Amino acid sequence: MEAKEYYTLITGASAGIGKALAFECASRGMNVLLVARNKAKLHDITSYLRQQFPINAHYYQADLTLENAPDQMYKWCVENSYRVNFLINNAGMGNTNNFLDNDVEYYKNMILLNNMALVKTTWLFVANMKQYPKAYILNLSSMAGLFPIPFKSVYSASKAFVNSFSLALRQEMKHTPISISVACPGGVDTNESVKERIKDYGLLKRSFILSAETVAKSIVSGTLRGKQIIIPGYGNNLANYVLKCLPSKARFALLIKSLKQDIGK
Repeated sequence: MEAKEYYTLITGASAGIGKALAFECASRGMNVLLVARNKAKLHDITSYLRQQFPINAHYYQADLTLENAPDQMYKWCVENSYRVNFLINNAGMGNTNNFLDNDVEYYKNMILLNNMALVKTTWLFVANMKQYPKAYILNLSSMAGLFPIPFKSVYSASKAFVNSFSLALRQEMKHTPISISVACPGGVDTNESVKERIKDYGLLKRSFILSAETVAKSIVSGTLRGKQIIIPGYGNNLANYVLKCLPSKARFALLIKSLKQDIGK
């Protein structure tokens, strides 16, 4: 089977890291299938990628918080004979806030998107991927999934789930052609509101913020090399090491001090 027959499917591909992943994969000559809720953005990105790179690019509009959305997305791939040998589960949501500042419906949708949609999408595609000579799954987690994070309580828990699921499934798939990686980025300047908030950060905190393009390059490269856990940026790897070494009381105090700036407390 020729490489051109394969596709990389990226969820949450209309903005932020997902959009950067679409450009990164296309620049490497990968055919791409882009999935997100915003049809207009998907159309524009797909058209641009077709013009700039010698690849095939298609898009599918979907709200992955809806129960049947992953099934319909998979059906679209099957009906169009899109063979997905690289699955990137990037779609996700989260914020920094006091727990009671969001209603429970918000948290329900967060868990549906960050966890259930990721699991179901993986389950739908993995059987076919096992039949290919080589295949990859990249699940987007966060550094917030490495520790319990105050003011990100549900988000950090949902990303801890992604870490655990990815690493366990990697072991299950050890003797198959599928390599599974999980990416844990730190702060990323994904949109204008984030960039505005970053301006108020101190020099040290700003130094840990990476561009979406830098993150995309790092995590795609790491996945293709078969890395298990990918933390983009030397500073973030150092921060992870330091946080691991701290007693939990000191770690929580440091995290609370840092995150209170984001919620204006």
